[in-house]
Amino acid sequence: GTFKRMLSYFKNYYIQILIALVCVAVSALANVASNYFLKPIINEAILPFVGSKSPDYARLATILITMVVIYAVGTLASYFQSRLLGDMAADIQQRIRTQVFDHMQTLPLKYYDTHSIGDMMSRYTNDIGTLRQMLSQALPNLLSSVITFVGVFTTMLFLSWKLMLIVIVMLIFTALVLRLITKHSVSFFIKQQRTTGQVNGYIQEMIDGQKVIKVFCHENKAMEEFAEKNEELRQNMSKAN
Repeated sequence: GTFKRMLSYFKNYYIQILIALVCVAVSALANVASNYFLKPIINEAILPFVGSKSPDYARLATILITMVVIYAVGTLASYFQSRLLGDMAADIQQRIRTQVFDHMQTLPLKYYDTHSIGDMMSRYTNDIGTLRQMLSQALPNLLSSVITFVGVFTTMLFLSWKLMLIVIVMLIFTALVLRLITKHSVSFFIKQQRTTGQVNGYIQEMIDGQKVIKVFCHENKAMEEFAEKNEELRQNMSKAN
């Protein structure tokens, strides 16, 4: 349901998304293609030099120029993809933040009595910022990884199916380990977001009540409580990452 709500924000960005997806694909394919050239540059351009008194650098120069062009195209595609998705994510972030602020004006006083102001501030900063990062980085990286995987898999099949089988076995093992790690890390990411709001809420309350803290000599107790909350946040962030 949350993902469907997110898709509704993409209505006005179909052209930008399409161009960005093409750029992601070009960048990923350029990366795969450049890796493929490692074989001919060694077999066809470097090994013939061994023991040769008058080596011909024409083949080496041709391959190197081709690799430079491929890298340049991939770099430009990556740049335009980052610009397009970065601008789109910033616009969506602005819209969401505006909607959240407008919604706050409709909430009853009871809500503000039962929720920490710092936790609400964390929604504007950490949560929406994390959402922007997902739109501008995580999703394109996921697509790029899929394309790279397919391209590398095809290249490996073409070069050596025996070595490819070894890689497949290692990939299965890696996938099982990652699945186990992800299963446990998700809960820590949730705790990280929750404790981030708690820490921000406590900081906000302590700043607002600094005069009262000074009058009643509550500084040491405040530092102890903050240290506990900060340590819990550190542990959750470390385990999540």
